[in-house]
Amino acid sequence: MIIDNPSIYREIVEKVKPYFTHQGAEEIFTQMKEDLDAYAARYGTYADRIWSDEYLRPPSITTRCASSRIGFQ
Repeated sequence: MIIDNPSIYREIVEKVKPYFTHQGAEEIFTQMKEDLDAYAARYGTYADRIWSDEYLRPPSITTRCASSRIGFQ
């Protein structure tokens, strides 16, 4: 969630109010905010394409075996 939806992560942190456990950990919300948002946008382009290509298309393997669910027809 930090990489692909940093704005949602920031909302959760704002609501829950956790404390940072080591020095500098808060930088992801302060100094790195714009960089992380830009990275998330670039990552989203690839992640969306891969999700579509790998998980939303029908499986290429088919079988007639009733016990198998891979590409069952």
